[in-house]
Amino acid sequence: MNKAYLLVICLFLTSLTGCLDEECELVPNGHCSGEDFSGQDLSGMNLKGIDLSYANLSGANLERANLANAYLEGTDFTGANLKYVSLTVTVLYNADFTGADLRYTDLRYAAYLPSANFEHVDLTGANFEKTDLGAANLTGVNLHGAYLNSAKLSYAYLISANLTGANLTGADLRYADLISANLTCLLYTSDAADEGLGVDLGGRRII
Repeated sequence: MNKAYLLVICLFLTSLTGCLDEECELVPNGHCSGEDFSGQDLSGMNLKGIDLSYANLSGANLERANLANAYLEGTDFTGANLKYVSLTVTVLYNADFTGADLRYTDLRYAAYLPSANFEHVDLTGANFEKTDLGAANLTGVNLHGAYLNSAKLSYAYLISANLTGANLTGADLRYADLISANLTCLLYTSDAADEGLGVDLGGRRII
């Protein structure tokens, strides 16, 4: 039986056999959609541009890993260690970060963040500079010392969030829900409004 005939059979049966499925490799631009890496140690790995959509990374250790430009739609990060991870320019549509540690994580220019679940997550020192968080659910999130300068937070839910020492220079917080949020010692310039870089709280005043 020649190779061409085998290829035709394989193409015909792909949906049933998966004979042409691309092998998962944890390398830059790899394809590991739907794979199970729960509880594994992936710390420090270079996974730039990888497809981990719908993968299970619950409880995994990803500290200092590079996930820049990764495709992370529907990825399960519950309880994962993501400290110092680069998540710049990633797609995070419906990603679940419940109970994850994202301290000092770089999330600049990440896409679809508002659809991701960050409820009660530790985002101390995380970098959201110029990132769209409009209408995001950040209820109970710890954003102590986070970089939110020029971020879009309009209509975001920041109920009971800890924003102490956060950098909100130029941030847009119009109509954001800040009920019971800790707004102590926010960092912003007093003349920013005159420069068009003011913190917009939709009429709320930080003292």
